[in-house]
Amino acid sequence: MRNGWDENSVYMIITAGLSKKKPDHQHGDMLGIQAYANGNQILPNYQVRYPLEDYQLFKNSFVKNVALVDNIPQANNWIGNEGGSGFGKWGKIPIPKTLSWINNTTSDFFAGTHDGYDSLGVKYFREIVFIKDGFWIVRDNFISESTHE
Repeated sequence: MRNGWDENSVYMIITAGLSKKKPDHQHGDMLGIQAYANGNQILPNYQVRYPLEDYQLFKNSFVKNVALVDNIPQANNWIGNEGGSGFGKWGKIPIPKTLSWINNTTSDFFAGTHDGYDSLGVKYFREIVFIKDGFWIVRDNFISESTHE
């Protein structure tokens, strides 16, 4: 989602895809967002450094711009590599699905879901409206028969 291509443009990136070749190597940020405005990143996606001990934390949901259920990260079952460099992969990561993508000259609309909390009985979807004058509305929707945090 963007309103131009120069350094003063406003844009948002949504993580709404899953790698076909190495899905388990992705970050735990399904439907995560990054935003740029006023010449700066205002919602960053924090970088990871493989040799540091906090690698798994920075690769997972707790420092991404995602919605969580019951404080459970999106990616689970970390499998470190045999060399011990810190690099590894996830045993489970949510599978996303784009529900709607509408783009026009004055606004954009995105809606997407993922299956990350289906096992808890929680259906989740995120909607984003981008008014190209320079602001977004992000709405997270949770549907469940029981109470969650």
